[in-house]
Amino acid sequence: MRQVDLVEELSLRIQCDPVSQAPPFNTKALIIKSANDSYHSPQWQVVMTRSANNGDNLDIQLRSPSSYSRVPTTFRSVNIVYHQRRIASVPLSEAAFSNWGELKLSFPVEKALNGSKYEFDIILSTQPQLLESSSLLTSPSFLKYTKPLISVVGKDSSSSSPPPPLKRLDQSQIMMKMFLRDRFSVDVQFLIYPTNEQGPESARLPGLWAHRLVMSRYPAFAALIREATSEATCHANTCPIEPLTIPVYGFSLAAFSCLLYFLYTGNVQLMTRPDLFALSEIDATEVFTMHDCAPIETDTVMVGHQYLTDVHPSIELSCKPAVEWVLDEATAASYWPVRGVTCRELYVIAKHFGITDLQEMCLEGMAELIDASNVIEMLFEFGCSSAMVRETGLRFVNDNLSVLFAEGQDPFVAYRGRDECYLIMVEIMRSFTKSLQIGGHAN
Repeated sequence: MRQVDLVEELSLRIQCDPVSQAPPFNTKALIIKSANDSYHSPQWQVVMTRSANNGDNLDIQLRSPSSYSRVPTTFRSVNIVYHQRRIASVPLSEAAFSNWGELKLSFPVEKALNGSKYEFDIILSTQPQLLESSSLLTSPSFLKYTKPLISVVGKDSSSSSPPPPLKRLDQSQIMMKMFLRDRFSVDVQFLIYPTNEQGPESARLPGLWAHRLVMSRYPAFAALIREATSEATCHANTCPIEPLTIPVYGFSLAAFSCLLYFLYTGNVQLMTRPDLFALSEIDATEVFTMHDCAPIETDTVMVGHQYLTDVHPSIELSCKPAVEWVLDEATAASYWPVRGVTCRELYVIAKHFGITDLQEMCLEGMAELIDASNVIEMLFEFGCSSAMVRETGLRFVNDNLSVLFAEGQDPFVAYRGRDECYLIMVEIMRSFTKSLQIGGHAN
């Protein structure tokens, strides 16, 4: 008699800056999205704590989602795949997940490091060991595979035929990229106005198209689309209700295209190409706005049954005249920016529309670009909202005090009137004192 055992492996990829040895900067919490579509709540929490009690170890607390659809004890092994091409596999007992969903691990810090960053995978498996561990070492993204392992009752399943190759998740990203530029299925246009001024009345404006279903996954865009849909009914006799057009002010075509690309693919690109999008153009004088029908409160939006004020003051809603698709490369190039965007520009638009995961990625990118010319600005502008920026900035200041505070130099002169100026100076002194103490113990 034959039976089919379902083999599942859940992969969580860790890529971040290291934590310090000394508290309170020796702990970092990450929210990791699982690649496994069968889990209703895909976000897992990974808490890393650097402990020097028993050597220099990295203690890991892996917490499963509260609404996890399966009992975590179905897993039988946890596998750590270090990006230095080493694998450690530990069998799990049924009691390994304490408190209904928390797993504790510990291993040397040096194994987690790949260059200057922590880079490793945590893979939970329903089998005692990974089926295809070698493939995971070179995989650029999360992996998920659910395989039937056919065996004969009473015999060792290891003698069965080898499992099929891994199915990579980047296939879904390829599909989303195809939808992003598909002119036949898009149904909402974002009309990009110049960032410096409205421009002359005869100006031609570019429009980036998207799908309501995709954009509605995000509360800010869902609110705009709901309001546009309800308000568009008053134009039934003057212009088509569908598709919708949402003019965007205050953001460049480059920034909005990078935002749109991330919403569809989950990847950050600081420079995009026009052939990745469904691009149209329109004469600015032909835009029929809803202000011609009735006034609209653009600074009040309902999100989750609550009215939020001043969330989207730069957005208005309008109906769309006939679409003029941009098909030739020359016209597309005339609209497309010759440069990409910075992490800071992308962070600003991500914050405006409430795309929190993109904000975190942009902050990580900005932290890596900290230098003597911007470290103080970064601490003031982003240090309060990002622990990574704050820690990286403080560490840079401590290492470059002689440069930043050279005779006659005052890096805080532009921020004397800011309320947080005193607090940041105190943080710098505390961090400097700790570094002296650590250096003293080392000697």
